[in-house]
Amino acid sequence: KHLAKHMIKRAKACPFAALLEKICPTPAELQRGAGVSPFSDSESQGGVTERDMLAYSTSSRLVGDFVWAVIRYIAPKGLVGSKHNRRVVRNAIHTFLCKKRYEEMTVGDAVFKMKVTECSWLSPGKGRKQGKGRGKEKKRK
Repeated sequence: KHLAKHMIKRAKACPFAALLEKICPTPAELQRGAGVSPFSDSESQGGVTERDMLAYSTSSRLVGDFVWAVIRYIAPKGLVGSKHNRRVVRNAIHTFLCKKRYEEMTVGDAVFKMKVTECSWLSPGKGRKQGKGRGKEKKRK
C-alpha cells in the first residue's frame, strides 16, 4: 500500500515533457515550422506521403528509452533489484515495443530471466518465516 502511494505521488510529479524532449528531441527544422506539416499542401495534392510522415516518427528504441526513463523516475530503486534485473526489464520493454500487432508477450516472458533472490522484497530474508506449517513439522519429529 505504501509503495503504491509512493509511486502514484512520483507519477504525478514526473516531468514527462522534459524526459520526452531529452530522449526524443524534436528536430530543429520541425520546431521552427520549416518542416512538413502532416496536413499541409501535400494533403490537397492527394494525401500525406510516407516521406512526410517519417519526419514525425520516432524509433521504437527511443520510445523504449523514454518508457524506461519514466519507470526509473517513478519506481523506487530497490523495486527491480540488481543491474541484471534492470537489464531484463529494460530488454522486455524493448521486446514488447518491437512486437507486431497480433504478437503476444506475457508477463512470464518479460520476467523469465529475472533473479528473484536479487529482489529484497521477493526473496525470503533471514528474519522472515518461510511458511506457516514449517514450525509444526519440526516439533512432530
